[in-house]
Formats: sequence, structure tokens, C-alpha cells
Amino acid sequence: MAWPRDAQDVNESTARTPARPTGLSHNDVHGGNIMFGSFMDHPEHGRTPILKLLDFGLATRISSYHDDGTGEQRNILDIGIMMATIIGLQTDRKYTGEEIEVDLSALNRSEIVLSPASNLLEDRDMGTPDPFPQVDLHLRLITAACMASDPGERPSLAELENWVVNGISYGADKYGNITLERDNTIRKIVQQFIFNA
Repeated sequence: MAWPRDAQDVNESTARTPARPTGLSHNDVHGGNIMFGSFMDHPEHGRTPILKLLDFGLATRISSYHDDGTGEQRNILDIGIMMATIIGLQTDRKYTGEEIEVDLSALNRSEIVLSPASNLLEDRDMGTPDPFPQVDLHLRLITAACMASDPGERPSLAELENWVVNGISYGADKYGNITLERDNTIRKIVQQFIFNA
């Protein structure tokens, strides 16, 4: 979304985040506008297919900061909402949650942000249990950061890319060799629930 339209590199797995975001806001991120590509011989896309965002018909260029953020910050919010929807397996409706305080120190951020992540994370202040203990906590924290109520507290595309690259570099041994975290298990799940759905 902040990638340059005239990028010459055809390798879709190559990061192409420009030095300055373009201000493009997609404005219509939902499951119907996401297409799955195929698996590739690549460390990341050997496990999960490339995702492509389609239909830029409602896209607008945000030239400066508004109350609801820059184009990049709006896109990051939409990505977070889409990820939360997928984590909750509620793809028939858009994710919603109550605003809670989220400690991002595990992502090397010192601040606590407000995020509508009550349906993703344990809220110790309210005594609610962890709704998804089987889903990687770092993934859920990244998702909560993307949905931060204050647009200025959302990660940049470059920061988000770093978090994701670091997250996928871990093997199943980081998770106690849990069967669900093994590459071949992930490929089977993707095949069954995405390609064979």
C-alpha cells in the first residue's frame, strides 16, 4: 500500500517499503479483497502463501495527518482488524473488541497503548482469561499494536515488517516443538482451510 506503483522488482517477496510513505489509504480492506497466491521456494512463503490486496477503487491519497491518521496508519489499522478477524475465525463479520491497555514491551516498545484488543488478549485488570492461548502471543501483540486507538502509536510499515520477519524466523522449537507450529503442519492447514475451502 505504501509500495511505489512503478517498482521494477518483480520478486513479490522482496520488501519494497519506500523511505517515505506515499499516503495511499486503501479504505476497503476485507476478506473479499484479499487473494492468496501460491507457496514459493522462499523461507517465508514456503510456509504460507503470499497475500495480495485487491480492489483499490476506494483508495485515496492522504497528503497530511488527519484525526484518524495518515494513509499508512489507516492501512495498518485495517491490517490489524483483518488479522484479528482471522485469529478469531470470525471471517463472516469484522472484528470488534473493547479497548484495553496493551503492554508492548515484548515487541521492544516501552509504551502501553490503548487498543480494542479485549477479544485477542487477556485483560488482567478485568480478570478475563486469555481467549486464544493457542495463538502466538507476539502475533496477537503485533495485531493489537496495529489497532492502537491513537494512530501515532501504530507501527510504521518498516517496524511491522521487522516484527513479522523476526517472528517467522523462529522454528517450532521456540514453541516447545508444538505440532501446530511445524512447517509441514502449517502447510497442511493452509491447504485445507484456504486452497481447499
